[in-house]
Amino acid sequence: MRALLDIIIMRHECAGKACPSDVTFKVMDDKRDNTLQEIRLKGLENIDHLIPLGFYGGKFQHFPNLMKSTISVIVPRRKNIKIRVGNSPADSRGSILIGLDAPSNSLISESAKAANLVDTIFETYEIVDIVVYVNTDYPF
Repeated sequence: MRALLDIIIMRHECAGKACPSDVTFKVMDDKRDNTLQEIRLKGLENIDHLIPLGFYGGKFQHFPNLMKSTISVIVPRRKNIKIRVGNSPADSRGSILIGLDAPSNSLISESAKAANLVDTIFETYEIVDIVVYVNTDYPF
């Protein structure tokens, strides 16, 4: 079944070394009329390499060195932005790490399990477009 994927990253207050976020993977039918599947995960970014707020395109790719498939986010004037596995901001280098839990010590847990959940989306649906939306609930 052909489908669209919206990835909504809701960034929370960025104090300290890492920026926690909620990352929602929302699969929509190809007309955006119905939600087919939704997965909510925790996310973590290196505060030195935050992706600016806004809308971006994305593509699903396999990176052998990361041992998992991942999503590249197309951000103008930035390279190698990915939504991928990892445990700490030092792993991210400008990427958004995903996991099932984000403890207060700037680590994210069960990242591989979270990536497996995302993989099921691409195994189940023929994703024809990915839109990544980065927003914040923190009043700057």
